Order: sequence, then C-alpha cells, then structure tokens
Amino acid sequence: MMTGERTETALKEMTLKIRSKIFSKTVWLITEGINSGGEMANLLLQLSNDLREQNALQEEVKGNVSMYVILIFFASVIGAPLMFGISSFIVQIMAKQAGGLSGLSEESLALASSQGAFSSGTGISITADFIVMFSMITLFVISVFGSLTIGIISTRSEKGVIKNIPLMLISSYVIYFIVLTVLQSTFSSLV
Repeated sequence: MMTGERTETALKEMTLKIRSKIFSKTVWLITEGINSGGEMANLLLQLSNDLREQNALQEEVKGNVSMYVILIFFASVIGAPLMFGISSFIVQIMAKQAGGLSGLSEESLALASSQGAFSSGTGISITADFIVMFSMITLFVISVFGSLTIGIISTRSEKGVIKNIPLMLISSYVIYFIVLTVLQSTFSSLV
C-alpha cells in the first residue's frame, strides 16, 4: 500500500500468503466494505466481535468433544471390563453352587425348584470358561469400536484412528483380569 498499490489488492494478496478461511472471509468483508464506501470503524468492530464469538464457540465445541472422548474411553477401558469381571465372577459362583446341587436328592431338588429357590442344575450349558471367552471377545469389540469412535471424534480423519486400538485393548484386558483376580482372591471361599 505504501508503494501505491490499491488497498483492496494489497489485502487480497495477503490472503494468498496466509492460508486461513477465517482470514480470507474477513479480508473479503473488509474489501467489500471499502468498495461500498461503508463505515470501516463499525465494520471492524463487528468483525472483531464475530471473531471472538466464533473462537468462544470453537472452544466450547472442543470442550464437548473432550467430554465425549473421556466418556467413551471410560466406558470402553474401565466400565466394560469392570462389569464383565464382576459378571464372570458371579457366573463362577453360580456354576459352583449349581454343581453342588447335583448331590441332593430328587425330592429336595423338586422342592427347591417348585419354591423357585434354585434350579436343578441339569440345564446349565453356560460355563465359567464360556463367560470368560465371551467377555474377552466382547471387550475386544468394545475396545476396537471405542477406539475408532474416539479417533474419528478427536482427529476428524480416518488416519489417526488405528493408533489407539492396542492401548485400549490391552488396558481393558488388564483391568478385566485384575478385577476377576481380586474378586477370586477376596472371595476365595465362594469359588
């Protein structure tokens, strides 16, 4: 502009060197204001207020995205393994108790089942090993899809998605087996 270049042309050349959509739109609004002969002071004040509001909205969106990422991570890595560990332990206890019922007389089993207290144990087809395997497969699926969801939400591209899968998978398995081991050692008299 000091060498005699028009203001609109100088501003447009700045957008070629600084690649920003917000900056390009702002320069376009300024050049349109100059061309139309509008009041530049009011235009600049309004632009600055709009940019502040846009930055505040972007910060709010980042905060919400962070909360979603934390929620998905917690559910995938802590919540699901905790629940599956507890349910695996409960199935182990129930399988042992149902196995202990097989030594009872037929009259005792009939009386217990007629009163709704216990099942006879003859129809049990779900074992503790099946529940552990089911839990591990389900944790694998939850970890993979949780990692994919976190990656897409936080990076907004498919490239950064795969790196979280091993971390979440290993973490969920470790927590699952820690919960299962702690419950088995704490309540060893029941298992």
